[in-house]
Amino acid sequence: MKTRLSLFLFFIFSVTAGYAQTDYKNPFESGLPQEAVEAETTESTQEVGGSVGSLPEGITIEGVLWGSEMPQAIINGGVYKQGDKLKDNKSVSIFNIKDNTVFFSYQGKIFKKKPTKQ
Repeated sequence: MKTRLSLFLFFIFSVTAGYAQTDYKNPFESGLPQEAVEAETTESTQEVGGSVGSLPEGITIEGVLWGSEMPQAIINGGVYKQGDKLKDNKSVSIFNIKDNTVFFSYQGKIFKKKPTKQ
């Protein structure tokens, strides 16, 4: 009986000796990248740069999936990725998708827009 107990304890200690406590991730921490939160603006669409202009009306961002290798946005019921042109308006294309923000290219200008909160 003592031999079995000794072998059991030896096995347990030899298996767990190679693992450090720091090798495990905290299950309560977010796995998403953490960056500084931008100040909220009263308007959901902004032009990046400074000259005057605006996106065409009727572009509604319903959701953004940005934590993967190929970020995607749900716009007016369709799923788009970087470089795609909108089905409703071929002159508007998706320039970039980053941090819950979609950057649009329209008439040689870049606009950023966040999803509307409902």
